[in-house]
Amino acid sequence: MSGSSRPIVIVTGANNGIGFGFCRRLLYQLSQLHPTDAVPIFPRSNDQDSGIKYPCDGLTLIMACRNKQRADAAREELFKLFDKDVAKRELQPAEVAHLETFRKNLIVKIHSLDLASVHSVLEFSDEITRTYPYVSHIFCNAGVATFKALAWIRLLKQLCTDFVGAVTNPNYYIEEVGVVSEDGLGWVWQCNLFGHYVLSRALESHLAASASVTGGPARVIWTSSLESLPASYDPVDWQYIKSSQPYEGTKYEIDILRAELDRRALCDPSPSIRHFTVHPGVVWTAIDAALIGYVLHRVKAAVFYVARFFGSPHHTINSWHGATSAVHLVLVSLAFIPSFVSLAARRVVHSEDTDAASGAEDQVPVRIHSVTDRWGRDGVRLDPVAGWKEHIEESGKLADRCEQLYQTFLAAEGRAKKSAANGNGVAH
Repeated sequence: MSGSSRPIVIVTGANNGIGFGFCRRLLYQLSQLHPTDAVPIFPRSNDQDSGIKYPCDGLTLIMACRNKQRADAAREELFKLFDKDVAKRELQPAEVAHLETFRKNLIVKIHSLDLASVHSVLEFSDEITRTYPYVSHIFCNAGVATFKALAWIRLLKQLCTDFVGAVTNPNYYIEEVGVVSEDGLGWVWQCNLFGHYVLSRALESHLAASASVTGGPARVIWTSSLESLPASYDPVDWQYIKSSQPYEGTKYEIDILRAELDRRALCDPSPSIRHFTVHPGVVWTAIDAALIGYVLHRVKAAVFYVARFFGSPHHTINSWHGATSAVHLVLVSLAFIPSFVSLAARRVVHSEDTDAASGAEDQVPVRIHSVTDRWGRDGVRLDPVAGWKEHIEESGKLADRCEQLYQTFLAAEGRAKKSAANGNGVAH
């Protein structure tokens, strides 16, 4: 594969958490002749075989971060860990040669991006367009929450009545209400969803240009959560400014928006951009460390291991395992990535019962879910989006609202309006 055909991958929030774990795992996988995360897991779809060709002799990784100092430190740490990870492998001569070539052609760049500012996203997109010939993947990973306190009575009650649920889908976080960005939008909504929408729209032509690399559409990978539940969705307060659950509501919007964008993309027989959703499971991060204190934060990690040992597949715990689903979506052929499946097809994935797919059921969007077994061996599963049938119409309205808002900001910046190609814009 020539140097001009190497993937160019943007990762938002790449300096810590799942974003950093994704970068580390991606480098490790691509340094192999035959990446294990590229092995198909789900049944073949009607999509064409397309994607990165292996062995892959190089990569350009763009770490899109708000804080340059932290990003610089993360980049340095990433190279150190890459060398340590590779040193653990027993390599044959052909693998040594490939590793040397890949390392020589590995480029890791840092670009400033603040998703809470549309101007910053547009400036970032301009810089990417000027600097790189195309973008093959965007991992929309960065996210925020406004957790400010714990409802201790609810916490104790959930722990006593539903221990696994308490450490999987907690109902005891109190979130700050009414936080808005400098753009006047819901801050959580803009950082988690709209900033990424603007990013994918502003880079639309550059994403489409990557077809010469992968032989198929570029991939925009959105990050959801186990806390994405239809009960949190508010069609009126859709920027979650007044909502008491801006994080959960925004994550559910990501699920239905992604599905709508991909549905529109698939209206084109040869789409140039596809949209997919992943979620990392339950990862031990510092997101609530300030709320519960150092000791309880450490105790929480131990509790996660207990939950996993007793059968919870969701507790991936660390960012390496949590990133499994996103890395798989980057590496595997498009023909083996489901976007919509029937419930019957989902049974086939888990039970391998080939007769189960014979029924004609409505298609529902799915997320690719990082999982581990009790011993910490990781993998991926399908997770259908709950409440899809009830929110199909709302998903279209949400996509149109995002596009209208995007065009409003373009006009305010004095930029020419961009066409709504590839399903990212107005409804078909």
